[in-house]
Amino acid sequence: MVRVFIDTNTIVHWAILRKGIERHGREIVKKYRKLEQSYRLVKGAINGDFKAEFHTSNLALAEMTKAFTDFLISEKMRSEGIVALYWGKYFKDFLLTDEEFDEFLDAIIKLSNLLRKRLNVIDDVVFDVEYYPFFVARAGLMTQDAILITTAIKHGMNYFVTMDRDFHDLLEDKRIRDRTRKFFEERNFRIVRPRRMMQILGL
Repeated sequence: MVRVFIDTNTIVHWAILRKGIERHGREIVKKYRKLEQSYRLVKGAINGDFKAEFHTSNLALAEMTKAFTDFLISEKMRSEGIVALYWGKYFKDFLLTDEEFDEFLDAIIKLSNLLRKRLNVIDDVVFDVEYYPFFVARAGLMTQDAILITTAIKHGMNYFVTMDRDFHDLLEDKRIRDRTRKFFEERNFRIVRPRRMMQILGL
């Protein structure tokens, strides 16, 4: 059976649109059109709509928590009229209050429990001399991204589903694509966007 690893941003996009639909109905999809492909894939994976094994990792869930934190704090700063240029400067002035944190923590626990129940959450390969050095030294990935893709390969994934430009640059950036394409072809490993993954699975 096809083995698919779902990256952090794909899960985050699904969760944001899922919450938006719960609060505002399907009309919200028009506002967040770019998130729809992630929403459809993860929803289908959770509901068992595809003939494939879907996986993510503990690091991806940790990154998800940070992404939601950043999203909430940026929304608070935006509501106060602070332009994005200064978000880094004022970030700690807008950390979650006790009440906001309680609500946030409850949501994260429920979300992670759902994902652990419906997807296969695997342990990350934090340091591996077979693949990790290649991704940081020859492909230019940051530490967390290199760990995620190393984890996917070491656990025998066929596909890595992501909307993250840094991963797609591995196949498109002319400075590195020859070596990275060869690396992935030798391991029967492909990086795809959610829409392409659904096409491969016949949806």
